[in-house]
Amino acid sequence: MLEWLYSVDYAVLDAIQGIHTDFLDAAMRTVTHLGDGGVFWLAMGVILCFPQKTRKWGFGLILAVIFGAIGCNVILKNAVQRIRPYDNPLGTFTAEQLMAQGIDLPHDWSFPSGHTTASFAAATAIFLRSKKVGTPLLILAAVIAFSRLYLYIHYPSDVLVGMLWGITAAILAYLVLNKLTNSQKFGARLQTFWNARLQKKS
Repeated sequence: MLEWLYSVDYAVLDAIQGIHTDFLDAAMRTVTHLGDGGVFWLAMGVILCFPQKTRKWGFGLILAVIFGAIGCNVILKNAVQRIRPYDNPLGTFTAEQLMAQGIDLPHDWSFPSGHTTASFAAATAIFLRSKKVGTPLLILAAVIAFSRLYLYIHYPSDVLVGMLWGITAAILAYLVLNKLTNSQKFGARLQTFWNARLQKKS
């Protein structure tokens, strides 16, 4: 089973290496950092929390990224402990070769992709509230996910599972937040807390 999976993973990875251009190299190295630690997405969530109209969007995004990180970085990565494509003897490129190209390499476990998980969790959280706003964010999430393959940092199966878990985390966050905010007592406390924070900042 693992031999078959690795043969498919490396076939896809090696095929992607055939489309490299100077422009794509620069673009992928830049866009991939938007997924670093989920910071870009969490910052977006915090900003969305300020206007009352998008407050639920922001809380949902933040909760989705947190759920995604717990499932991906805390549970799955440590449970599976899959080495990176460039650390695997089956790989076409080594870590040294990739670093010589100026690619920043992580050295934690590979499965699943944390960048992909965070990006799809955040983008799906917004999509569930607004398809108009969420659709371009899903496209951005897909580009970030592709960058992990283009740069030889993840296996395709890492990215696929990261995408599925990110979407699942966003749906869970959506359901939990709706359940909580439908409670009048919780909603009143949340509004009081947030208004107090806003007054302190002003």
